Amino acid sequence: MGMALRINAATGVEEVVEIPDPAPVVPEVVSRRQALLALEGAGQLDAVEALVAQLPRSAQIEWANATEFRRDHYLIAQIGTALGLTEQQIDALFIEAGSR
Repeated sequence: MGMALRINAATGVEEVVEIPDPAPVVPEVVSRRQALLALEGAGQLDAVEALVAQLPRSAQIEWANATEFRRDHYLIAQIGTALGLTEQQIDALFIEAGSR
């Protein structure tokens, strides 16, 4: 939280008020390194890799060779659903990845 000085319109007195931090923005794209580190940090990397190994070969190729991961890619949704992750949890992983 930040602090700001404002003038109370009713009294004309200056007052210090807290300003909430802006909501984090969900990155549309994160690098492979960022994604893998975020998954490892969340304890999900092994589960994701095990899941991908069971997907069709085309999905395995996409996962193994991606240099970046897009939040709106079908594979992200498919993995999230299979792991029982909510949209908010996937967003949180992307936010975490984007901070790395």
